[in-house]
Amino acid sequence: MGRGTFETDQALGRLRLLLVCGCAGAIFASVAVLSWLVRRGLKPLGYAAAEIAAIGETSLSSRLNPGDAPGELAPIITRLNDLLARLESAFAREKAITADVAHELRTPLAGLRSTLEVSISKERAAIRYQEAMAKSLAICRQMQQMVENLLELARADAGQLEVASEAADLVALLKDCWMPFAHRAAERRLEVAWELPESCPVTTDRTKVRLILNNIFDNAVTYADAGGQVTIALHPDNGRVNVSISNTGSRVAEVDVGRVFDRFWRGDAARTAKGNGRRYGLGLPLCQKLVTLLGGSINALTTSGGTFAVFVALPAP
Repeated sequence: MGRGTFETDQALGRLRLLLVCGCAGAIFASVAVLSWLVRRGLKPLGYAAAEIAAIGETSLSSRLNPGDAPGELAPIITRLNDLLARLESAFAREKAITADVAHELRTPLAGLRSTLEVSISKERAAIRYQEAMAKSLAICRQMQQMVENLLELARADAGQLEVASEAADLVALLKDCWMPFAHRAAERRLEVAWELPESCPVTTDRTKVRLILNNIFDNAVTYADAGGQVTIALHPDNGRVNVSISNTGSRVAEVDVGRVFDRFWRGDAARTAKGNGRRYGLGLPLCQKLVTLLGGSINALTTSGGTFAVFVALPAP
């Protein structure tokens, strides 16, 4: 028997329309729900971006709040907070160095100005002018040394220093570097003790080793007590060349000895009459940078008897 399919076609058409509308509605609803979920999920990221945008050079102490962030963002926020802490420390260090350099230059400049003003205030004998010129020259040398150290430190921080290795005799280099300080040591009645072999060949950067030794010698002669002793020793050992330079009259506490390698560290505040303490400048921090660049190591030691020593270990050839 034959039967018409009109009603069946109509039912199928309605079913097709219902399926199309239902699928379209489901897709639209899914897109709307997913969009809302994505926006809600990314909202903590937007808050974090706004917090980051609000942080400037004057608000580096601010930290991102990881409380509302999803677990996936927590490590990123933690690393960003660590980065902010390092930036804050770097900015604070740069500001402190700027203030310390200004302070260190102000004192010798004031001394230089007063010496010159007194010299030209009235007619004086020729010997007085020579004394004033000698004093002014010493102040200029002091400022030049500090500026050169600061420049070398800036180059080292920027990674612009290169090592030019050459053969050298470290014993001869020690004696040669000591010569400019011998007169000052004699004026302060310092006894100089040498503990050196006949020779000690090394392969290193002669210029940088000179700068290291000059700064350590200057530190020893400056801070030794009048009539005290400076000891200069060299001992090869296990593929290293160990140089030690010590002086008596140290006031650095044993717990603070590691801080002598901090730039412009002020120590000994509790033991001075005015409470100002001794200020250690750029010499030893520069030595630490240069020794590390040469592949060596540097350490300091102070004893209860008042002896301060710097130990430098350099690679032997």
